Amino acid sequence: MVELHIKTENSFGGIKGWMLWVSVMFTIATPILNAQCIATTQNGMATLGDTNLSPVTISACNLASEFALLSISDSGQYSFSSSVGADYLTVTDDLNSVIGHGQTPLTVAMPSSGAYRLHIAANASCDSAGSCRVTSGVYADSLTQGSFFLQVGFGTTVSNNTLYVPAYRFSATSFARYNRSITLYQEAELLAAGILPGYFILGMSFQKDIGGTTPGNDLEMKIWLRNSSRTNISSAPWDTLNAGSTQVLDAKNIVFTDSTGWVEFKFDTSFYYTGGALEVSFENQLNGNSPFGTDSWKWIYDSSMGVGLGSLSSLSSFSTTTPNLSTSFPHSHRPNTRFEVLPSTYTNLALQDFVEPVISCPGSTDVVVVIGNTGIADIDTATIGWALNGVVQPSFGWSGNLSANDTTHLHIGSFTSTVGANYNIEAYIQNVGPGLDTITSNDSISMLYQSALEGNFTINPHVPATGFNFHNFSDAVQTLNTLGICGPVLFEVSADTFNEQIILGDVQGTSTLNTITFRGAGAENTVLKFAQNVSNDRYTWRLNGSSHVIIDSMSVVADENGTYGWAIHITNGAHDLTITNCSIVAFTLNTSVISTNFQGVIASGINTSFSSGSAGFSNFVFDNNIFIGGHNSVRMNGITADRASNIQFTNNRFEDFINSGFHIFVGENIIIDRNYFQGRQGITVGVGVNIINVNGFEITNNESALKSPFLPKYSLSVDF
Repeated sequence: MVELHIKTENSFGGIKGWMLWVSVMFTIATPILNAQCIATTQNGMATLGDTNLSPVTISACNLASEFALLSISDSGQYSFSSSVGADYLTVTDDLNSVIGHGQTPLTVAMPSSGAYRLHIAANASCDSAGSCRVTSGVYADSLTQGSFFLQVGFGTTVSNNTLYVPAYRFSATSFARYNRSITLYQEAELLAAGILPGYFILGMSFQKDIGGTTPGNDLEMKIWLRNSSRTNISSAPWDTLNAGSTQVLDAKNIVFTDSTGWVEFKFDTSFYYTGGALEVSFENQLNGNSPFGTDSWKWIYDSSMGVGLGSLSSLSSFSTTTPNLSTSFPHSHRPNTRFEVLPSTYTNLALQDFVEPVISCPGSTDVVVVIGNTGIADIDTATIGWALNGVVQPSFGWSGNLSANDTTHLHIGSFTSTVGANYNIEAYIQNVGPGLDTITSNDSISMLYQSALEGNFTINPHVPATGFNFHNFSDAVQTLNTLGICGPVLFEVSADTFNEQIILGDVQGTSTLNTITFRGAGAENTVLKFAQNVSNDRYTWRLNGSSHVIIDSMSVVADENGTYGWAIHITNGAHDLTITNCSIVAFTLNTSVISTNFQGVIASGINTSFSSGSAGFSNFVFDNNIFIGGHNSVRMNGITADRASNIQFTNNRFEDFINSGFHIFVGENIIIDRNYFQGRQGITVGVGVNIINVNGFEITNNESALKSPFLPKYSLSVDF
């Protein structure tokens, strides 16, 4: 017993470093297990690329024991066929290194453009045969997943207006509007094309010559299929001939263009071919008024093939019995036909997703994937390759049993991650067994990964962006929201003005020990500002469920050039927040107008309401800040079932507010100590500290402006 491994390293399917292993087991005394047949005599050649969506003839007369030259223009999946259904095909490069092999039709993933060979043998024993067989190839990446096209008829004869299959049109002025026909595909024809019992037929295409359009969208078509034991068709009424057939298509608004090519009919329902002959019945009609087209419909056919009958009518409709399908209407030929087929048992293993890595701390990082059997045949073995930043890693071999629609998780490897580094992880299927998986569109997945953050970072637009420096708040916050943290994180922010609007969410990994700190270069030097004209997004910085966040030594500004502006919006149960040494600014342009559009710090449950309550607000510390402008410098709103609690305001200065310096509604355990309150000049309705429905508070050592024009209406208002 000998095991041969052939290794190629190419850029395959978009994955550099793909390693394709073709494993061949054979016993020297039993050549049928060789399963690769290399010929030495060349005959035929063809150029194929991603524009060849219809089969291209490689040779009209290949012998079994020859090879044909292939010039591949584009990498991708190709399907190769022989007109002899038992033939065994092998595709190699120009040095005879095997790319793929199997019984016709053979679908192979060509790794790159270049020169290749198609070797033809009569069977897997590599026997020769002297009769001609037609070989063809087609670019298959664009085909329906799992399905492929097989062709019956490779003729070049053009009909002279006399083919009734699939649709008949004698001339532009003909009044024959209705056509019925039936044709018979013999079992030998189907087998020669590779159409085997147990295949689902998903559609049919017919080769049409240039010219002959449809009049607008006025053509209707119906198609029926039937497994049959007939060898010919005798004249009989339509309902007799078509009895027992299965309708697979009822289509309207069909368009024929004036170009040569394939006219495709995608079936409404698939048809299961059980073997023997295949009867196909057609009914089509033209609607509207004469003339019904610009020319006759001419079909390209093989003059040696075809058994069938046809009928025409210029009546307003067909009956079930009149006219008969009769030999008086010549129908011995039919167009070259492509069948779209799907084997009832086929192999398709899919890489569906990554289970790991998920966001985790730097260090040992596992790679776990989900594989799924999306075919029909059971899968017992698979080899999964993977690459990290383009470097191929050791492959993972799996064995077990995966039935149709089953999935399983595979731990294919691991690597060591570090903070700030980017990792491109690619995984791909290399081998599947038993059977040949020809569907490559679901064979690979990739992801970008970074470990969670910890340590010191900067926000500085003047130095290159790296894993440790961000050019703006938005990038830093997006990274936090995406990756989470593993330890304390500090962002040192440069002395710049950042015109941004940001949302910091509930960052994974934060805790009492694992805090996130944004530290500026001083409130007069580091400024985050935004001018907003959209009501629902009226914030500069939104803390959306955030926790254990410290904002230090910067200004957060609701720019007065906008229509709306909340400098900081705390929402969705955000808690454990500290804001210190900052300026919180919410200007309004007209100092004489009492506007509610501008607010300093708002803790609320609704994006557009500064007074809506919400649960979860707790453990806020505001120390040594300056609040300037706004309808309210600060307003916080709890709910009865979950009061805003443990809130401390110390050593702050509140200036130029209109309604309230500090306003809390539904809270508990509130400390207001050593703060200064000075309302807007000329506004006499303001309140320095406004306490409503609060359980437990301490208000000590605060100061309010004692004389006009800065004196608020009340220094302190308490409503139990």
